Amino acid sequence: MKKILYSSLSFFIFTALLVAGPAKSEPAAGEPIKLKAVHFLPSFMDISKEFVELTNRINKRTGDKLEIKVIGGPDVIPPPQQGEALRKGIIDCLMCPTEYYKSLLPEATVFHLSKLTPEEERESGFYDFMVERHKKFGVFYVGRTRAYDPFFVYTSKKINKLEDFAGLKLGRSAPLCVPLFKELGAAVVTVGAGEFYSALERGVVDGVGHPSDGITGLNLHEVSDYLLEEPVYLRNSTVFLINLEVFNDLPEDIQKVITDTTIAWEKERLDKDKARVKSELNIGKQNGLKMLQLPPHDSQEYFDLAYQVEWDDLKEDVPDLYPKLRSLLKQ
Repeated sequence: MKKILYSSLSFFIFTALLVAGPAKSEPAAGEPIKLKAVHFLPSFMDISKEFVELTNRINKRTGDKLEIKVIGGPDVIPPPQQGEALRKGIIDCLMCPTEYYKSLLPEATVFHLSKLTPEEERESGFYDFMVERHKKFGVFYVGRTRAYDPFFVYTSKKINKLEDFAGLKLGRSAPLCVPLFKELGAAVVTVGAGEFYSALERGVVDGVGHPSDGITGLNLHEVSDYLLEEPVYLRNSTVFLINLEVFNDLPEDIQKVITDTTIAWEKERLDKDKARVKSELNIGKQNGLKMLQLPPHDSQEYFDLAYQVEWDDLKEDVPDLYPKLRSLLKQ
C-alpha cells in the first residue's frame, strides 16, 4: 500500500508540473532568480543532502542573486522521466546518474567508466567534450557531485568465486551493472532503489548492486548477509545538470559562480568520499554484514570485466565516438 501511495503521489506531482509548463519565470525587481531542482534518490539519502548543500553554497556565493530550490526527488518526478523533464524545462536543475538519460544521450553512460579524478577529466578535455555533447539535447553539464562512489554487491548468498554469480537473481534500478551481472550468468531483476530492502527481505532477489550508502541510507545490512567488497565503477556517474536555455539566460557572473563552486566542490569531495565509503563499510561490519573478497585472479578478472562489458556496449551504441571517449579517459 505504501508503495502504491508513493507512486501515486509522484504521478500527481509530476502531472501538476507538466500542466504548469516550463519552470522559467522572470524575477521581480530586486528578487533573486529562482530555479527548481530535483534529485534522483529520496531526500533522506546522503547524496541528496549533499546536492542540497551544493546548491545552498551556490546560492550564498551569488550574494542571494540566485535561489536554486531543491523541491524533491523521485516523489516529485520518477527518475526515468527526470532527464526529459529537465530538457523540456519542466524543472531547471537536476542531479542524477547519466545512465538515467541514456535514451537522450547514449554516450553519457561513459561517465561511470572513468578512472580519472574530476580534476583530471577537466585537464584531459573530457569535461569540455561532454559539455558540448550535453548541449545537443538542451542541457548544460555543470560537473560531478561525487568524486568517488564505487559499486558493491549486497547479497544473501555467499560469493567465493566468479562462478558463484551463475543463477543468482540480482536487482538493479538502472542499466549500470546489468551487462556485468548477465555476463557472469546472473539473472537481472529491475527494482527501484527504494524497493531494494523489501525485495531482499521477501527473497524477490538474492542481491543488489549499489554503492556503500546502501548501508546508511537504505539499511541493506539488515536484509543482506554479505557484501562483496570488490569495488567497481569507482567514479559513479552522478552529475549536476541545468537546462541549457535557463543557464544561457543567467548573468555571466552567476554562471561563473555556479561553475567555479562546482569545481571547488569536486576537488574537496575526493577525500571526503573515500572517507565516507570507508565509514559506511565499517558501519556495515559493525552491524553484522560479512565482507567477502574474491581470490586475487578472480578479483582482477571481475574488475576488468566490469569495465570491458560496458565499453563493449558503448562501442555498439556510439561507434563513431568510441575512440574519442577512450582517448579522453586515457583507456
